[in-house]
Amino acid sequence: MQTQKLTVLEKIGFGAGDAAVNVVWSSMALILTFFYTDVYGLKTADIAMLALLPRLIDAFADVAMGMITDKHTTRWGRYRPYLLFFSVPFGLSIMLVFTTPELAYNSKLLYAYATYIAMMLVFTAAAARASQCPRS
Repeated sequence: MQTQKLTVLEKIGFGAGDAAVNVVWSSMALILTFFYTDVYGLKTADIAMLALLPRLIDAFADVAMGMITDKHTTRWGRYRPYLLFFSVPFGLSIMLVFTTPELAYNSKLLYAYATYIAMMLVFTAAAARASQCPRS
C-alpha cells in the first residue's frame, strides 16, 4: 500500500479545522459550569453529575462511532461525510445547551442533561474521528 504525503496547505487546513473545534470546545468547557450554576440556577452537586454521566455515555459512543466509520466508506471518504453532515447539528446543539427555558427545577435539570448529552453525541459524530485520518 502506498501512502500519499499531505501538502503544507492540507496540513494547515486540517489543523485550522481542528483548532476551530478546540476553540469552541474549550470555550464551552470554561464557561459551562458558571453558566449552569449562575445563569440557569442549577445546584453544583447536580452539575457534578452532569459532568460525569454524559462522559460515561460518550465513552461508549466514541467506540461505536469508530466502528461505524471503520465499516463505511463513501465516495467522499471515510470520515469527511460525518464532519460535513454533523457540523450544523453540532452548532445547533451548542445553541440548545446555552438556551434557558423557564421551567421547574427538575425540568431544567432534565433539559440540561438532554441537551448536553445530545451535544456530546453530535460532537462525537462530527469531529471525533474526522481529524485522525485525513486521507481516508
